[in-house]
Amino acid sequence: MLPSLLTVPNELSQTERERIVEYYENIVEKKNFYAKYFDIDLEGRPTFFVKHGLDGLVEASTQSFFYNLAQKDESAPRIPKVYDAFRQNGHCFFVMEKIELPTLSTCEISEDDAVKSVASAIEWLFAQLPSVPTSIFGRISSEPSCARHEFFKDQEAPVCFANSDALTKYVNKAFSRCPGKPKRTVSFSDELAIYHSDIHKDNFLHDIKTGKTWIIDFQHIGVFPEPFQTYSLFNTGNDFATSVGKHLGHQPSDIADLLTFAGGLLKITAENASLKLDRFGEPISERDVEPFSNRDEYIELYDRIEPHKGAILTINPDISTFIRLTTYYLTTVVIFQQAFSSVIEVAPVIHHIHHMCDPLLTIPNELTQTERERIVEHFKNIPREERFNTNHFDIDLEGRPTFFVKHGLDVLDEASTQFFFYTLAQKDESAPRIPKVYGAFQDSYLFFVMEKIELPTLSTCEISEDDRVKSAASAVKWLLAQLPSVPTSIFGRISSEPSCVRHHFFKDHEAPVCFAHADALTKYVNKAFSRCPGKPKRTVSFSDELAIFHSDIRKDNFLHDIKTGETWIVDFQDIGVLPEPFQTYAFFNTGNRFAAAVGRHLGYQPSDIANLLTYASGLLQIMGGGATLNLDRFGEPIPKGNVESSVVQNIGTRT
Repeated sequence: MLPSLLTVPNELSQTERERIVEYYENIVEKKNFYAKYFDIDLEGRPTFFVKHGLDGLVEASTQSFFYNLAQKDESAPRIPKVYDAFRQNGHCFFVMEKIELPTLSTCEISEDDAVKSVASAIEWLFAQLPSVPTSIFGRISSEPSCARHEFFKDQEAPVCFANSDALTKYVNKAFSRCPGKPKRTVSFSDELAIYHSDIHKDNFLHDIKTGKTWIIDFQHIGVFPEPFQTYSLFNTGNDFATSVGKHLGHQPSDIADLLTFAGGLLKITAENASLKLDRFGEPISERDVEPFSNRDEYIELYDRIEPHKGAILTINPDISTFIRLTTYYLTTVVIFQQAFSSVIEVAPVIHHIHHMCDPLLTIPNELTQTERERIVEHFKNIPREERFNTNHFDIDLEGRPTFFVKHGLDVLDEASTQFFFYTLAQKDESAPRIPKVYGAFQDSYLFFVMEKIELPTLSTCEISEDDRVKSAASAVKWLLAQLPSVPTSIFGRISSEPSCVRHHFFKDHEAPVCFAHADALTKYVNKAFSRCPGKPKRTVSFSDELAIFHSDIRKDNFLHDIKTGETWIVDFQDIGVLPEPFQTYAFFNTGNRFAAAVGRHLGYQPSDIANLLTYASGLLQIMGGGATLNLDRFGEPIPKGNVESSVVQNIGTRT
């Protein structure tokens, strides 16, 4: 039984809770955006600061734990009082006192003083380990929840690890999938430490008059083996956290540096990176995997946000591209319409781009307006749970074959890529089969319409593993051989409009900007290397010799006809043109054994430079924000305060 320190207070009346829910829903309705937090004044109460999100109940438990400890300790940093945390109407709310103070990033103190202020708060935080219940491993919470730490994919553990031994098994399995020899291993002891893996100035408030510092974010605080504390200080690419660590007398460690290899592999692993291990580090079969417990809340969130993404795309083509670059960071319609509608005349530019592009890249427009409306209507009638779980659906329209329709922010670019290769394949009898593209359009949502192919994937058809590899290899070989047909102006995405290339090397599988050429990408990768721990510093130099890559070679992305022996390529999202090492990386450095088998069948081999890129990739995966490294599309530094104009520049044409 957990002690009362972890119990979240319940100080609000039901009426007050209902007022908070009503206030939040009015914000969403009036302002058309998802509010992560807001202030509210209720009669007889101080101003409340309310966080909204699926993680609020767990964070409230952590914050309440440290708040209670701080109340008994005059040397403690200040922590906002927790009043309540509750679920209602499909929402989660965390209610605390509102502190009217500037963050350390905005208050007028020196950098040294900012470091000292945070270091003092962190030192106290780390020293509270004896008060943490011995049953706690990971999140300091009254209910089980996956630990949040920069080491993991998307900064969240895939399961609630039971103990150090389970985490050891998980990390070692990640090491087993890392390229190169010898294979690395670790063994975590039961000696635990409190960590804070999000030490940014915005997570601390400071009172210049009293000299007191407030900790205001507890989402990334937990208990793990000591190397994870060191990792959070020195291995996240966060210079401020490193300064805090040094001020406290901590030093980088070999084992924490070693963890960057495993962390990098996890960041580029598909889906939730569980590595098919359970919370005890033991193997699980696919049928044993439990559905996500908070699915209903995610569905409800998706249903609220998705229409607003579409609404943004109807305002202005420039904003459309901008939002696709920063999908999960930008949430409002009105702010960006006001900010960008007068910055640049986009319509003529986009029109010019389309006329400059090769005809092979132009998306067909074979659907009537009525057919488009039928597709949109069908989509809106799909139950929201089904809409959330898949990004595609089938539809039958009179006089047409069955259509397979994809929906999502990236589908216009994918349609352009698929049509490019479809057109080439029509002229080549040796080509793999590719579904015909009928059109791609925007109507609040984005839709990509192609023919429906009734065949099993390579993962479900009844052929041997060797035959699966050979089938995919034949298709990929043809794909890579089409480089001479790609317009010479293309670098990155093979698309009729500028779009950030998708490749497993980058954070979240997507480049932060539309790199202009190989030299720009060289500068970006070398800047990533400069931030990697350890010496000597590594560098690369990419030549102008490019290659087509496919960085998502999985069995489910290919269909196979056993009768004819023909293989179909059915996913073109992660296909583009980059320097040759990125082609090798796609085969051997993504942790995908099937892709590696395909690469070996085609005669490719791992390369030193592709292996070297895993260091840079690991750093990128754990960086906050969009991992631009403050460089523009030409690899040049972006001056501080010039971020907005640089984003518009990054959207510019490929010339």
